Amino acid sequence: MKYLVVFILFSFLISCNSFLQAQWVKTNCPYKKAIYCFSINGTDIFAGTYQGGVFLSTNYGTNWDQINNGITDSVIRSLANNGSNIFAGSSNNGLFLSTNNGTNWKALSNGLSGDYIIYSLAVKGTDVFAGTWGNGIQLSTNNGLSWITINNGLTEKFISALALSENNIFAGTSDSGVFLSTNFGANWTKADNGLPNIRISAIAVSGNNIFVGTEGYGVFRSTDNGTNWVDINNGLSNAMVEALTISGSNIFAGTYGGVCLTTNYGTTWIPVNDGLYENIYIWSLAVDGSYIYLGTDTTGIWRRPLSELVGITKENAELPKQFVLSQNYPNPFNPSTVINYHVSANSHVTLKIYNLLGVVVRTLVDERQSPGNYSSPFEAKDLPSGIYFYKLEAGQFTQVKKMILVK
Repeated sequence: MKYLVVFILFSFLISCNSFLQAQWVKTNCPYKKAIYCFSINGTDIFAGTYQGGVFLSTNYGTNWDQINNGITDSVIRSLANNGSNIFAGSSNNGLFLSTNNGTNWKALSNGLSGDYIIYSLAVKGTDVFAGTWGNGIQLSTNNGLSWITINNGLTEKFISALALSENNIFAGTSDSGVFLSTNFGANWTKADNGLPNIRISAIAVSGNNIFVGTEGYGVFRSTDNGTNWVDINNGLSNAMVEALTISGSNIFAGTYGGVCLTTNYGTTWIPVNDGLYENIYIWSLAVDGSYIYLGTDTTGIWRRPLSELVGITKENAELPKQFVLSQNYPNPFNPSTVINYHVSANSHVTLKIYNLLGVVVRTLVDERQSPGNYSSPFEAKDLPSGIYFYKLEAGQFTQVKKMILVK
């Protein structure tokens, strides 16, 4: 009898421990005011704050250090990186650059006014796009050494969000929806059919799907490069969406009341708030290969193992041992199908659909992904019947398969 009681108690403790771990946990970040933004470079996590400057964790958020040597503004609204180059946009003193992982920073002001509010950043190679609050968009083609203004076609100069998708740049504004440039900012056109004239607080790209978070109207999605938008708020617990981040086909939305997750590109959302304070205000979200991180208004930084939410983790013993591209199913199909593939190492992954002429008709995936098993839906309602090819590229791996669309 005594052994049975001990066994039951032991089992109960294990169950409790598992339950407690399957939730968000507050990190040891000493800063408790608003965490505006994140940028992740490998295992280094940078956090931009309100009045605390920049913090850095090199151990998945377990510990944080304040790294403000050379930064003359304590309010950091935006962060981005290009390898060893870390960019920090401030609220009063323009843009700062660190080339040594935040040990030292220097101001970047050649052509970029030092008093600009840098509200959003996007980086591709040596091209740095800076969205300002009131002065439109600035571009540097040499890692921030010099800047030019690229506002041709912009009718709204308060830029609240930026995102890159191949050669397309999406700019969210304060109250005029979304603008699109297909030529690296030389010209901009409004891309907001179906969007109300509201503040765009966040933009995220997953293959051919463009998502925007808004203040008061939830999340919208475009599948045609921003030409048309539809609201996707079924199950979203709060319409005030401040942050979006993507891991594979999983999209997370940070709201004024917590975090929601969709695994079907916004068809339905579910809250994932275990362990969080009630009605917590989420300012920022970010993911790496192991964790998802969130920044709040008054309670610092929280994290949660990504495997609890999307089933993918670097340490998973069931991780694929090689890259594999599977045959789509169903095949032939009309009008939708699913493409499964395996990623065996951290890689930049692209999955593209080609017609018989070799022209890309759809980009389903274009992002860095962690090891795991992925599924990518393909909708072909706008394409004619025929033979198509889909190509997976990940690091040195390339594979092509054929599929048939029958209408």
